Parts: sequence; structure tokens; C-alpha cells
Amino acid sequence: MTDNTTDEKIYTRTFQPDSGESLALVAKHIPAASRVLDIGCGAGDLGHYLRAEKDCTVIGIDYSAASLAVAADKLDKALQVDLNTQNVHEHVAVDDKFDVIVMADILEHLMNPQAVLLSAQQLLKADGKVLISIPNAGYVGALLSLYDDEWNYREEGILDRTHVRFYTKKSIMALLADNGFDGYLCDRVRRDLLDSEFRQRIDSQVDSVRDWLLAKPEGSTYQFIIEARPKTQQYRFPAVAKPLPMSLQHIVKIYWQADVSEAFNETNYAIKRGEMGKQNCLRFKVGLGQIHKIRLNFADRRGVYCLDQIRIFDGEQLLWSAQQNNYTIKLSDAGAHYKRLPMVIMAHHAEAFLLLTLEKTIDGDDILIEVVINAPVSEYNNAFIDSVSFSDYQQLQQKYTKLIAARQAITEQHQMAQTVITEREQQLVQIRSEYEKMANKKDKEINKLLLQQQQLLDSSSWQLTAPLRVISRFFKKS
Repeated sequence: MTDNTTDEKIYTRTFQPDSGESLALVAKHIPAASRVLDIGCGAGDLGHYLRAEKDCTVIGIDYSAASLAVAADKLDKALQVDLNTQNVHEHVAVDDKFDVIVMADILEHLMNPQAVLLSAQQLLKADGKVLISIPNAGYVGALLSLYDDEWNYREEGILDRTHVRFYTKKSIMALLADNGFDGYLCDRVRRDLLDSEFRQRIDSQVDSVRDWLLAKPEGSTYQFIIEARPKTQQYRFPAVAKPLPMSLQHIVKIYWQADVSEAFNETNYAIKRGEMGKQNCLRFKVGLGQIHKIRLNFADRRGVYCLDQIRIFDGEQLLWSAQQNNYTIKLSDAGAHYKRLPMVIMAHHAEAFLLLTLEKTIDGDDILIEVVINAPVSEYNNAFIDSVSFSDYQQLQQKYTKLIAARQAITEQHQMAQTVITEREQQLVQIRSEYEKMANKKDKEINKLLLQQQQLLDSSSWQLTAPLRVISRFFKKS
């Protein structure tokens, strides 16, 4: 492989055929017993695998003498060629033709990639093909770096310091077409942003930028694996598989201990990934053991998290639930309005975590911890975090807590006053009832007396004695 630096760089890789990395995907498309020319063979890792596992004959070409010294015992033949100044076909026997020519991560290092493609045309068998792996300059991590005014070269990766050209899917296909090849995207190396060398985060962008990045068809493709055949073959390639959509992931780590006094360690530890913007039910395998306290590293960035539930199972049997059992919670470098689940947590930075202590130790043969969590994605979320410092948030939280306590006290006083009012109203109702009973009784007595009086006035004896009452009143006056 060409290296433009003074110190030669040896590209060595541990070849893993099932890893999904570029060399493994290239190897997958090489038929057994093929005659292979590996241009930019590095330390010969691909050739070593092809010879041992696929009975291939492999000739390797590289610029680096140090790399070829390592590769010599792994290949059938190793040739030193400076691809920027020499033609490959001039260093290979005239009658030597190949079933497959490999250019694994090589074209991006060359000032004149057209010359290598021209040599490939001359070195291929009539039905031969070229297999190319090449970094995708349109990978979302690279686009984010450019958007954030960063373009930092590294020892390896898309921005390898020895890269002199950058390709997207369209530009690599155009290069092939201009040099007599039909290209077919036969495979992809897909890499989540969290696993890449780039540290920018899509969720930190405004909604319009984030949506644009997520909509990029090949945004999640880290490397392209391309099969190229000379146009003269008129080869009919199958339809290209659609790329998987880009996802926004966040990392959740969990530690557990049986003894409250013991420190957390890497023995009792598990890690999962959730998809941002969605509610995730993450299940952490513990197995046989005991749990009394849990440390949940829920944050991998500054921001807001919604922690809805934590449950502990033994197999399928529910042993403990944060919404049913007692526990205590402490937050580190994070704040929340209250310390019961479900809760909304503001993480000050990526090292924020939650400590949860159970009321008693839990035992089980097949323990599993279930965490239901969501990391919302919104520019308003990010704007809030950027505009409000954590100390200000803590002060607001303390004020909020005091206001909640004052509100609770007022509510209790109101309830007490309401109780007194209710009691007084009940007493008034009782007094009114008793008064009405007494008034009714008096009315009945008065009506009875009036009736008796009327009966007396209407009686014949009263009428017969009327003259006597007149005479009596006359004598009283005189």
C-alpha cells in the first residue's frame, strides 16, 4: 500500500471471516481456487486466509518493503511496486492473468488511480472481476465533522493521514465507468457513529440538519465493497440491496452488587444500546446471584433522559419493581424533580449515573434486570441544556422542591380547614334539624290550643253563658 510519509506504515489486521469488516466481505466474494492479485496487500492477512481456507493462489503487491517482509511467508509471491510511479502490469508476467484483482482500501491512497484500473483491465481473465473496498466520504461522521468545521486526519479510518482522495458512492462509480468498468455495490461495511472514530453526535444538531443527515441513503455506510467488471463482459449484475437506515443510539451500562458496602466492579457489569427518540426496554443478564444495589450509567451525553421503569426478574417471575417496591435513589452529576420512577433526569455530562438501593437483597438463579428508558431527540432539548447551566438547574430544582413542599403544606392546611368547615356545616345541619323539630312541636301545640279555643267559642254552653259575661263586664266597669 502506498505511504507518503518517511516512516513506513505497516497495515496489519487480525482477519476474522465472520466479522463484517471490509477484508472479510471482500473474501466472501472470492470463489475458491481463484487466482488472486492483491494490490495493496499490506502484511498479507487477506492472502493468508484465501490460501489456507479457499485454496487460492495469491500474489501480493505493495509499496512498503516492511509490509512485504511480513507478507512474504503468507503469499505465493510478493512484489514491491510504487503505484504512484510504476504500472502494475509491467511487474507481473505477461501471460499471468487473474480471476480476481483485489484493491482493498488502496484507491484512496493513489494520486493516479486510473493507472491501476488500466493495469487491472490488462491483467484480468476474460471473465475476471475486480473487488474494491473504499471508505465512504459521505459517511455521516465525516459529514458531521465537516459541518462542525473539523477535518482532522488520523492514523486510520476515513480521514487516514495517507489518504489523498475521497470518494462517495457516485464518485467511485464514475471513476470506474470512466476507466472501462461497470461497478456494482455488492456489500457494505455499516458502522454506528458511536463505534467510529468520529465524536460528533447527530442528536446535538438542530432538527433540520439531523433529519437531513438521517435521510442520507448511504449515511450509515462506512465502507463500500464494489465488484467491478470490464464493460466488454456486458455482465448483468443483480439489484443492489437497499442500505439500512441510520439509527441514533445511546449506551446504557449497569453494575450490581449484593453487599451495600462493596464497591462496584467490572465483574458484575453489563452494557446495552438503545435507540434515541424511542422508548427502549433493555434487558441485562445477571444470572445466578444476589442484588441489593444497582448503579445505572444511563447517560452517554449531556441531555434529558426519561427513566420509566426498572424491574428485576428471576426467569419470567417478577421479583421487584420500582413502581411497586421501596427503594432509595441518588443521582450523580444529574438532577430530577423527584426521586421516584418514572422520572425525567437532566444529565450534566456523559458520566452521570443513578444509584438505586433496594429495601432488601434479592436472590435468584436466573436474574435479569429490565430498564425502560428513552433519550429524547430535539433541538429544543439541546437548546435548553446549552442555555441553562447545571448549577442554575440545581438551584431551580431546589426552589421547585421548596415550592412543592410549600404547596403540600398549603394543601394539608386547606384540607384541615375544609374538614373543620365540613364539621361545622354538619353541626349547623343538626341544630337546624333540632330547631325545626321544636318549631314543629310548638306549632302543633299552638294549633291545638287554637282549635280548643275555637271549639269552646262554638260550644252551646259558651253561647248560653254570653249574657252572664256581659253583666259581669258591666259590673266590672261600674
